[in-house]
Amino acid sequence: MDRQRPWSINVWAGILNDKIIGLHFIDRLNSRKYAQILTEVLPLLLENLPLNVRQLMWYQQDECSVHSARIITELLNRKFEDRWIGQSENNR
Repeated sequence: MDRQRPWSINVWAGILNDKIIGLHFIDRLNSRKYAQILTEVLPLLLENLPLNVRQLMWYQQDECSVHSARIITELLNRKFEDRWIGQSENNR
């Protein structure tokens, strides 16, 4: 049976319309590092986008367990309100 290997380096990237946003490399992802990306790195990566685009965009993430940590879902609820797609800790 094939299994996904645990990698020590992860890459965050976003897609918005026809543009790739960022490439941010993370050494051994955990919820604290992911929260830091959302609060410190993401705003920098999005700063050149028009305000109306940032206000209307949705944030989507995969099912990585770090993405559904309580600290992350609370942060996404504050930052994106009802404009994010992913699992919350309650839905696992």
